[in-house]
Amino acid sequence: MTLYKQLLTWMLVVFFLLMSAVFFVDLTTTRNFLLSQQAVEISNASTAVGLALSPYLEAGDKVAAESVINAMFDGGLYSNVTLTFLRDNEVIALEYATQFSDVPSWFSSLNIFSPYTHTQVLTSGWLQLGEISITGHPGYAYRQLWQALVQLSISFLVIFGVTSVVLAALLSVILRPLESIRHRANEMARNKFGEALELPKTIELRAVVNAFNHMSNQLKQYFEEQAREADKLRVRAYQDQVSGLGNRSFLISQLEPWAADSQTGGFAILSADLIEESYINHGYEEGDKLVVKLAEQLGQLVEAEYTIARLSQKEFAIIAPNIGTEELRFLGQSMLHMVLELQNDPLGVSPPQAAVGLVLKANKQLPGEILAEADNALSKARQTPSEPIAMVTGSENKADTLGKQEWKALLEEAIANQLFTFKYQKACNQTGDTLHREVFASIEKQGKVYSAGQFLGAVEQLNIGAELDTHIIKVMIDKLKREPETGPITVNLTVSSVCDTSFMHWLANTMRANKALAGKLMFELPEIVFVKYSSDATLLCEIIHQNGFQFGIDNYGHHFSSLDYLTKLRPSYVKLDFAYTTQLDNQTKADVLASVSRTAMQLNIMTIATRVETEKQLNKLSDLFINGFQGFVFERPETNEV
Repeated sequence: MTLYKQLLTWMLVVFFLLMSAVFFVDLTTTRNFLLSQQAVEISNASTAVGLALSPYLEAGDKVAAESVINAMFDGGLYSNVTLTFLRDNEVIALEYATQFSDVPSWFSSLNIFSPYTHTQVLTSGWLQLGEISITGHPGYAYRQLWQALVQLSISFLVIFGVTSVVLAALLSVILRPLESIRHRANEMARNKFGEALELPKTIELRAVVNAFNHMSNQLKQYFEEQAREADKLRVRAYQDQVSGLGNRSFLISQLEPWAADSQTGGFAILSADLIEESYINHGYEEGDKLVVKLAEQLGQLVEAEYTIARLSQKEFAIIAPNIGTEELRFLGQSMLHMVLELQNDPLGVSPPQAAVGLVLKANKQLPGEILAEADNALSKARQTPSEPIAMVTGSENKADTLGKQEWKALLEEAIANQLFTFKYQKACNQTGDTLHREVFASIEKQGKVYSAGQFLGAVEQLNIGAELDTHIIKVMIDKLKREPETGPITVNLTVSSVCDTSFMHWLANTMRANKALAGKLMFELPEIVFVKYSSDATLLCEIIHQNGFQFGIDNYGHHFSSLDYLTKLRPSYVKLDFAYTTQLDNQTKADVLASVSRTAMQLNIMTIATRVETEKQLNKLSDLFINGFQGFVFERPETNEV
């Protein structure tokens, strides 16, 4: 029971007892008054009837005496009258049956009033003529007491009700600062820190609120400092200090899993001779300015799954998964055009002071093979100074099978004809208990399977992610309704969906219509949306929170943005970028991973590592504040046709 309810209850109990005491005293006083009033009335009646009967008693007229008694006592206030003639001891006994219909029978049977009897000797001078005994009827007293009881009860209830409302309102106002403290304490337990609480007028509570505000501010600063320290460690280990892009170590950590994967894509390397010349002729300050400008322009090319890094003083590289020849060549031309914009050539007649090498990756290659092919492509590009760009294709490459519009047609056909198949991969804790299952979609047509890695690039470029995500979510909702024991299931949202207002409205209505699935259906957003489209991403996260659903963040830490957004958005989990979970024997990188994971853990956000394949890797990650794991260490992805 809350303090408010306890105080209100006890105050009402005390008030009830006081009112009950007043109620009892008032009723007792009324009862005593009615008893004394009855005695006085009977005594007066006895005196009056004695005066009236004296002549008839002297004359011995018994009939007249009885008539006088009937005339005086047949009024409902008396139950019986007995007249004894002392001359011959003859008795006249009269009874008066009277009922009071406005008094409940149960109340009359309480014996609150005992019958009062008054006896008096009637005389004439010194001569005793008779004796009269009068017994009063308690019905009138019961009626008066009952009316008093009803009036007091109504007054009691009205006063008690009004007092209860007033006390409840007053206590609510008085304890409002305490309620604010309680609410803030709950938020602080979840590591949420808002604005400082307003100081109350109550002196004692003012001191408590002051202390709470100070403690809240200290904790907020502590967590912010932890996030800044994590950012510093990340920058030191993986980020180029001048450009703000990833460094060579970061690129290699991203290149290794991508090269070994079966998905296709492109690798682009830019050698900006313009920057090297600026360093030599104008010094490091001017050279750094050019690096920063070029890095900012290259950053505009980065899509959700792209990785961009600075390899050396003048070389920049981009890993672009899931793109074909046309998109890769356009990417290379864009990089070359950015260097041309930085050249001091108003007439535009000078050849580009740069070269671009492009590699269209084969299904599976070694990182060294891709880098060697990129160097070969760069050498070929320098052989044509007027257009220094060249592309080499992996020996096993088959990426040019479909163009953008063909992918679009295939996706539309797959949605219309239910050509999608789904695989599920578990995310588990260290003991193997399932946290959720991530769904991976693919298209199967005429015996050929197209993985999501093959068509997601076209989906984003064509801005049709909302159609794809809508279809997958509908299928997962139907599955969860048919199989209530299934779940939680996580659906990955595309970047174009997050930025689509119509999709947000549809998703909000869908969540409202399926409240029962709030604990079984989850959404996963790529980190890039919080970097490039923060307002849209924040709005979507708020919609998800409002409807009671949960979401996670994929590729956590990939884009070198500040980790402060975790405090505002409060995801249920984050999936670490693979760069942080490789080379764990390197102490510096292990410290970076521990710092990044600790930042999420202190906000009660689960940290999940992906591509965990061995027990040794799992145990090492567990020591670095990671509490979720996804990969072959538990089991291979489950295949399901639904």
